[in-house]
Amino acid sequence: MSKYTVFSPDHEVLGAAIITYRDSVNLEHYAEVYAEHELGGVKPDQWYPYQKVLDVLNTLAERGGEMMDFVSIGMAVSSKAPLPPEFDAMPFAQVIQAVGMAVAQFNRGKDCGYTKFEEISPTHIKLEIRDPAPDDLLYGNIYGYAKRFLPAGYRFSVRYDTDIPRRELGGHSTIIHVEWNAPDGTN
Repeated sequence: MSKYTVFSPDHEVLGAAIITYRDSVNLEHYAEVYAEHELGGVKPDQWYPYQKVLDVLNTLAERGGEMMDFVSIGMAVSSKAPLPPEFDAMPFAQVIQAVGMAVAQFNRGKDCGYTKFEEISPTHIKLEIRDPAPDDLLYGNIYGYAKRFLPAGYRFSVRYDTDIPRRELGGHSTIIHVEWNAPDGTN
């Protein structure tokens, strides 16, 4: 049985999003898996069943050691995602909120999940994510955006909420907190 499955069978993803997954930092560990699932020659402007991407992730999970692969894929996706240049001047919280909303541009179908954004403080955001992808991939994605968009020298932490079960552990969604501060401890 597949661990990762779409919420609705009509869920499709744009090839441009698949390419960022496929070309992540650990590609040499699983390039053949993409080819095996007919995702080796993806075209950026075409739509593909998202279950095919999840099948790749299921294969990686069956091999073991997937946590590091998933985190690295997520980090690579966020480091390589083509974003408008104005993102570089936006406050970090605004970047994360905009990225969460942009997910809809790369996915289509009846139920593709969602990302809810809550600003707890000027340096603490909470994301509620319901996505068929592995939690660790989502974690890596958020971590990568923090590395990419927080100013140099800022300290940050990305963590799962410990009071609410993650989606992979039986929860409805996954809650991720991101907190940061300047090198001198200020906001």
